[in-house]
Amino acid sequence: MKTTTLTAQFENFVALYTKDKEERVRFFVFFAGAIQLIVFTLLNIVGTIGIYHPFLQTVSFALLALCVAMVTLYLRRTLSLVSAFATFAITAQLLEMARIAFLLFLTPPGYEAMVIYYQVGSYTILLYLALGFIPQIPVLVTALNIATLLCVTLYDGHAIDQQIALLFALLCIFTCALAVISRRGLHKIQQENKDYQDTHNSILTAFNMSQSELIAYLQICRAKEPNSKHVDMLLSQLNEQSKHNLVHAAMVLKKKHDAQQLELSKCFPSLTHTELEVSRLVVEGKTLGEIALIMGKTTTNISTVRGNVRKKLGLQPSEDLVEKLKELATPANKALRKAF
Repeated sequence: MKTTTLTAQFENFVALYTKDKEERVRFFVFFAGAIQLIVFTLLNIVGTIGIYHPFLQTVSFALLALCVAMVTLYLRRTLSLVSAFATFAITAQLLEMARIAFLLFLTPPGYEAMVIYYQVGSYTILLYLALGFIPQIPVLVTALNIATLLCVTLYDGHAIDQQIALLFALLCIFTCALAVISRRGLHKIQQENKDYQDTHNSILTAFNMSQSELIAYLQICRAKEPNSKHVDMLLSQLNEQSKHNLVHAAMVLKKKHDAQQLELSKCFPSLTHTELEVSRLVVEGKTLGEIALIMGKTTTNISTVRGNVRKKLGLQPSEDLVEKLKELATPANKALRKAF
């Protein structure tokens, strides 16, 4: 029960600061990056990892302050999530470059490993930008990363091996390309979703229905053999006025249909109810497949019914069923046209 409550509270907290799924993904990426930076920076400050030096410690404190400031400004809604993310990424990248430059000039014992360590940190910034769908900033961070790699490779003494530098450069380039491609793909999906939603809303507006009403209506209309389940589902979605209108329309339609069937039975007394219905649809110009779909039967069944109609009307194989039906309907042609 506690877990469910905490989950609900967390979901409400996220919903309070995000307006769509894209921003929700960005929210999680931003806070995951912030937590990671805080953990590693604290480890660096206490001396668990890294080289102890006042300048490097100062940069670590600056990174920690930057992280806390960006999170606070975002939660206070002073900055948007994209702005906080972008500011955090660029500033953190510049601080990483400052640490690498300091190590190159000072060259303390074991500095080569720390240069690679900080370069991994720079790449992690780019990776989080790609995962967060941040526009444009990944290109800038990639350029800064490659510039840093050139410095550490070409600087006197070669702080890191050229193969490692090439590996980092390729990783940065491909990650940047992935960031651009994924963002464009996301925007394309969002546009398709928007177009779908607009079409969906237009349909609901045109029918003056809610989504649940439309679904229930379509289910009963498209069912081959509507049953009480379909009817109950439709009625459960309608208000009293809609139910009254539906019942009234059904009664009017049934009366008209019964009157038409009566006229048809007078014209074709030998035909059964099903044969009369098939004959009506044949005269309307419906195809075999369309009649089968309308009546919820197979094409084989409809072909059999048509054959029975031809036999009862005494038609020869060369005679046209439609013309014969119209011919035999006179002198009740007016009533027949009304039915057809």
